[in-house]
Amino acid sequence: MTVRRRLGLIGVAALIGAIDTVVLKLFVGVVDKGTTGLWNDVFHTDEHRWVVVPLALVLGIALAGVLLLVRQPRLPPPHTNSLAFADDDEPATLTGIGMILFVGLICLLAGASLGPEAALVGSTAAFGLWCGQRTGDGPTARLLQLASVGALLVAFVGSFLLVLLPLLMLAQKKQLKAETAVPVVIASASAFGTLWLIDHGTKAYGSIPASSHFSVGDVLVAALVGALAAILGWALHQLIALLHSVALRLDSRVAWPVAAALFGAVIGLSYWAGGQSVEFSGNKGTPLLIEHQPAYALGALFVILVAKLLATSWSLASGYRGGLVFPSVFIGAAIALIAENVFSLTGPGVIIGAIAGMFSAMAGPLVAFIFIGSLIPIKLLGIAAVGIVGAMVGTRLCSKFPVYTPSQIPDA
Repeated sequence: MTVRRRLGLIGVAALIGAIDTVVLKLFVGVVDKGTTGLWNDVFHTDEHRWVVVPLALVLGIALAGVLLLVRQPRLPPPHTNSLAFADDDEPATLTGIGMILFVGLICLLAGASLGPEAALVGSTAAFGLWCGQRTGDGPTARLLQLASVGALLVAFVGSFLLVLLPLLMLAQKKQLKAETAVPVVIASASAFGTLWLIDHGTKAYGSIPASSHFSVGDVLVAALVGALAAILGWALHQLIALLHSVALRLDSRVAWPVAAALFGAVIGLSYWAGGQSVEFSGNKGTPLLIEHQPAYALGALFVILVAKLLATSWSLASGYRGGLVFPSVFIGAAIALIAENVFSLTGPGVIIGAIAGMFSAMAGPLVAFIFIGSLIPIKLLGIAAVGIVGAMVGTRLCSKFPVYTPSQIPDA
């Protein structure tokens, strides 16, 4: 590769990082303002909680109608790894990129208990591929695709540490060398810098509300809670697969407006039972849960946990698009509060271990460590590592249990 071509590739990577960050901020801003404006300002669900049920029902029908109009599948197979993306040479188009963002947006506005990262990862991966297909060959296109996703993750969390993920993917493919690493790093640096210019700092979409003060006891606690959370994370994946089969069967037996209404109603009922903190992605609900937890009895915490598990699994299973990153953080926080309540545990080991377990079940231990490391103080990385080790033990235990498949669901 000539020097001129390398410089051109670096320039394209820098442009991709900046554009990805702007798209991220616009998309997340529309989602946050849209859900707040529609659900709270227009229909006042924050004041009249029962309204979430009919509103979610109506929005479920509206969502299904829009998906039919734009010829998108209503019940696609659920993807539980929000950080995964297609690594192929299929042509990417601007229309396809716009459709990914549009469908993701309307699903989240309709009340999905999911995060925006799935639509953002999918669209930025396609955008990087689109740029690469116009500036180089197949390997160049795949490299810019990877650089684009890495830039998105850096901007999404507000931590340059996330650049390690695309670099590790290059290493796994035995493609990590200076000429491939530089565009990836430049794209992430551009994203980080653009985020700083927009926010005058590095404001993350969400964070783990953990205290930086810890003791030796937090290490053991992190391992135990991490194992418990990993088991629950495994159960969440199985529940999504089970409920998707149920949703497909229901959809095949009734008219689509009826099925869509039922899909939305389940989400609405979960929100009504669990309270306002359970709603949507969980990035705002997690601190709300932590701040108000002294007022929650143990029974209330269990209701909140079950409601979030049901709302999240049913959202993904019934065709709503979205990611599991911040719902996993919320579920981990709920597990931590229950552990604190039952076993009188305190300290950051509880919540870090719980979230480490959920992340490990979602994306694997190495990705979980990098992702959690970007959300907590550096001094707590050891606790996160121990929590992930506990999560690996919990995952190993889960591997001994049967996995649910559609054939195991009896006919109605």
